[in-house]
Amino acid sequence: MGAPRIKTKPCRGNGKAKGYGCGKLQLRRKYGLGYECGCYGEWLFSSANGKEVIKKTTIRAKKKVKADKKKEHKKAKIKVENWKKKLQLKVQEIARLIDHGQDCLARQIPCKQAHGGHVYSKGGHTEMRFNLHNIHRQSAYSNTYQNDDDLMKEGIVREYGQEYRDFLDFLKGQEVPKYSNLEYHEFYKKACKIANELRKDLKVNDAQTRIKLRNKANTEIGLYCKKRSIFE
Repeated sequence: MGAPRIKTKPCRGNGKAKGYGCGKLQLRRKYGLGYECGCYGEWLFSSANGKEVIKKTTIRAKKKVKADKKKEHKKAKIKVENWKKKLQLKVQEIARLIDHGQDCLARQIPCKQAHGGHVYSKGGHTEMRFNLHNIHRQSAYSNTYQNDDDLMKEGIVREYGQEYRDFLDFLKGQEVPKYSNLEYHEFYKKACKIANELRKDLKVNDAQTRIKLRNKANTEIGLYCKKRSIFE
């Protein structure tokens, strides 16, 4: 069977265009008015209802253009944004949320302003820079003005035990895959979701829970393999 034939109908306005039309048979119509005979166009520009249709159509078209531009701008921004740097800030935020309410790991003093401090510096150990097991709360004073790397390592043993410190030593020097900027963007989105969940259920966690939360966050972000993500 072939495609059904479109029937012609008289050009006779209906709805908003009622009272308009030339009566000629037409294939293409809007509000009952024909395109080919020009009645639809004439109605648009000569009647109050038609002008209202033009106005609404123009508004919709402008909104679509604006939305399309916004979408293209967002795509362009995603391409040029430094997602590696943004991911670094986000995992440090996750560490602070996990360690909420705890004293500075290095100085054992209350954190008036908590940072996400690296036990092994991110500059010297880039392979560990995003690993939550290497990032713990540290007071702004300790992290910014003092060379407290050794105190951070002592704090790890004091709080979590020597086996946990040995695990951090195991992580050192192990190569991780090279990722593109857009791949870091995907990691960042996952990290944002984790941070939002922790923020909604903010609590003071014991040491064992803090390790479990770090295991979970590392796994969900997915940047590291299992043996580098989970301390058992």
